[in-house]
Amino acid sequence: MTLRTLILVAGLYCCLLCQQSQLPSLQEEQRRMIEEVKIQLSGTWQIKQAQIQRSELVDINYPTGISKDTLLQNLGTLQIQPATQQSDERILSLEGILEFRNQLLPVHLKFYPHPSKDAPSQGVVFISLGVSASNTPLSQAAISYLSAIGFLDENFSIKTTLPQSTMTWQGLNRAMVEAKLQKM
Repeated sequence: MTLRTLILVAGLYCCLLCQQSQLPSLQEEQRRMIEEVKIQLSGTWQIKQAQIQRSELVDINYPTGISKDTLLQNLGTLQIQPATQQSDERILSLEGILEFRNQLLPVHLKFYPHPSKDAPSQGVVFISLGVSASNTPLSQAAISYLSAIGFLDENFSIKTTLPQSTMTWQGLNRAMVEAKLQKM
C-alpha cells in the first residue's frame, strides 16, 4: 500500500511541475498586457462622462463651481500614442494631447500593468496623468480646474476588454470617481 501511495504522490508532483512550467511568468504576463494595452489605448478618445464627488474636490487653487455630486458630459478629448522613449520595460510610457475647452494640453501617461487571474480578458492599469511641458498653452485656470476635479496628476484604475471602443477609468484618490471614454 505504501508503494502505491508513493507512486501516486510522485505522479501528482510531476503533474504539478508540468502545469507550473506551462504558466507564463509575471514578467511575461506584464509584457503581454503592455503590448495589448498599447494597441488598445493608442488613438483619440472622447471623455464622454466624468463623475465628480463633491466631498473630495480640491478647491484650493481654483474654484470649480461644483456644489454637489456632478456628472460632467463631454469633458474633452484625449489623443494617446506610445512615447518615443520607453525607460522601463515593466511600465508603458505614453504621451498625448488633452483638448479641453478648445485648448491643447500636452500630457504624459504611465501605465503600470497589474495582471489579474480573476479577469484575464480585462486589463487593470494604473495611470498617472501630468503636464509634460512647463510652458503649456493651456491657461492656469484650466489646469487648476482639471487638477481640482482630479483629472490631472491623478492615478486611475482602468478596466477595458480588448478590443473595445470604450473604457472606464476609476479615480483612486480624488474627486473624479469615474470617467467613461469612447474611441473616436
